[in-house]
Amino acid sequence: LLTYRESANQDGFFMLLVQPPISLPDDAVIAKDVIIVLDQSGSMLGEKWDQARAAAAYVLENLNPEDRFNVITFSTGWRTFSMEMEPVREAEDAIAWINMLYAEGGTDINGALTTALNMAHTERPTTILFLTDGLATEGVIESDAILANLEAAAKPNVRIFTFGVGDDVDTFLLDAVVRDHHGASTYVRPSERIDEEVASLYNKISAPVLTDVALTIDGVQAELMYPQQLSDLFAGEQLTIVGRYRGDADNATITLSGKVRGQEQNFTYSGLSFRENAGGEPFIARLWATRRIGDLLNTIRLNGESEELVNSVVSLSIRYGIITPYTSFLIDENDILSQEGRERAEEAFAAEAEDLASEASGA
Repeated sequence: LLTYRESANQDGFFMLLVQPPISLPDDAVIAKDVIIVLDQSGSMLGEKWDQARAAAAYVLENLNPEDRFNVITFSTGWRTFSMEMEPVREAEDAIAWINMLYAEGGTDINGALTTALNMAHTERPTTILFLTDGLATEGVIESDAILANLEAAAKPNVRIFTFGVGDDVDTFLLDAVVRDHHGASTYVRPSERIDEEVASLYNKISAPVLTDVALTIDGVQAELMYPQQLSDLFAGEQLTIVGRYRGDADNATITLSGKVRGQEQNFTYSGLSFRENAGGEPFIARLWATRRIGDLLNTIRLNGESEELVNSVVSLSIRYGIITPYTSFLIDENDILSQEGRERAEEAFAAEAEDLASEASGA
């Protein structure tokens, strides 16, 4: 736990690092189900489809001994490798099946994802790896309707991780899916390899050690914590939590809770100190501001602009020297952290505010 306070009469900042073991014996790793959902539409034809199949093969070849899996491919409609979750010994047959398929047809995202969700069993953690390079063109194509259908089919133990390939994907839909289903989105540019990006993510999430993670802090009032939605904990992967705190404590208690093989587990850390006076690690404030701005920008992108949201982004950007789409035209990389740069930005925004006020009053 690290803390920072700019002033004794202002709320402080904190950063908490949670680090599970780097590796675990096989019997300590939580058995999971993995469902691979691959876009097989005509736009995937060629190198993209070859890389997508290689990515699926990598995941299937690196399942843990007690894991289960299934594979869904979709275009105009969808195909499944099996009608039920299969043990690891069937992985080679699944790879051979995928390698016989070729890319053609449209893109039925709704049908593929709802089928995957309906396959999930409630008694095991389930990871859905969803890969697409385009927009929904078949079946249900409206993003809001797709999200509603996924919500209706969702189970609390399912995590969806999305991979958007190329520049034509529906980023709104993919980001909303991972927001609603506790996953993460990855975007693969045309110059990047699909199989490498999928392998990189899967290596991080292949060994869950604690699911349904929650954090409570007693002794101080903590708020504006990021990430707002805690991910599952995986072997070797560090979880970094930043936030603001009000008050101070020499004997605060942090409790990390979650499930291990379906059983509730609590890990309590007591005697922690949240500093009262100014000082500490200054980088924590800027790290928190970066996370806060990212959350505000994502809210704007998903729900539209509002004066309050934009003003919050601009204020944090100027205060902590972080370039955003709303301030990049005022400050560049050379002076974003200088006092002169901040003063120039503040003057520009003040002038703009005066102009807007004059227009509104008719002066």
